[in-house]
Amino acid sequence: MTVLSRWEPFREFSTLQDRMNRLFRDTYGGREERPSPPQRSPRR
Repeated sequence: MTVLSRWEPFREFSTLQDRMNRLFRDTYGGREERPSPPQRSPRR
């Protein structure tokens, strides 16, 4: 007997995103470094 299951693409994308986030978090040590704004030097 064959069992049909409903395909839920958004759930699969959510699972994929969670796995990718875990991969990057594990790879980069969970650091959430944001780029600092550019430093402006005063004009002369």
